[in-house]
Amino acid sequence: MGEGNRKTKRLLIEQPTCTYCGGLGASTSRDHCPPTSMFDDRWRPEGMEFGACEACHQGTRDMDAVVAVVSRIRGNTASPNFGEELKHHLGALIRRNPHLLLHLEIESAPIMYNGALGHATHIGPDSPLHRVMDAFAARVALAIFRATQGIPAPASARIMCRWDTNVGLDNDEALEEFLQAMGLPRTLVQGRKHVAEQFRFWSATAADEPGLFGCFAAFRDAFGVIAFIDTKETEPLFEPMYQPGFLQDFAV
Repeated sequence: MGEGNRKTKRLLIEQPTCTYCGGLGASTSRDHCPPTSMFDDRWRPEGMEFGACEACHQGTRDMDAVVAVVSRIRGNTASPNFGEELKHHLGALIRRNPHLLLHLEIESAPIMYNGALGHATHIGPDSPLHRVMDAFAARVALAIFRATQGIPAPASARIMCRWDTNVGLDNDEALEEFLQAMGLPRTLVQGRKHVAEQFRFWSATAADEPGLFGCFAAFRDAFGVIAFIDTKETEPLFEPMYQPGFLQDFAV
């Protein structure tokens, strides 16, 4: 048995029920969230691997190819292969799902952001890409919930989320206050190495609203997602955009 198979077997013992359908399905595979394709040279520290049923895991696969591109637009990186990786992932997306690039605009003139030059990105609300990114935001929320709470969000949970490109996140004072209230961010770490410049997240449960979980995740300087999961059994706090299980019939 290879190392990958041993890790999967161990994870399925630790997480016997699916992260993405409210624990209703049995975990049959190991899902990486964020996916390995989002990281420079595909080097991803261990951590944030999740048990998933086959139907939910299938719903994540084309999504991974999409976020591999979006996370690299205007993303700061020290990798010498960054440009080639962007071309590779963008070429794959064009071949498989060219319709997703409708209403995607990248400003040609670079601008300074967080101490580095990059290109501002705009994705129109009518773009098919917007729907994929909404679903990815909900998936990230369920993953962070399980990573921090130790259990999958229940099938009855309600998810409200939004995401924004680098342009929308700039100078967002409300977001800054939200992050300060949640404390220090976390990332994936292996030994002395980490990927904080590529992925970091904040999370907290509301002290004054039992059953409400909030999180924010940033992917390079390209985009970020903010999400809330309401696990209250009565008196829902909001109308859900998604509920666990949505990945089972998801297609790009």
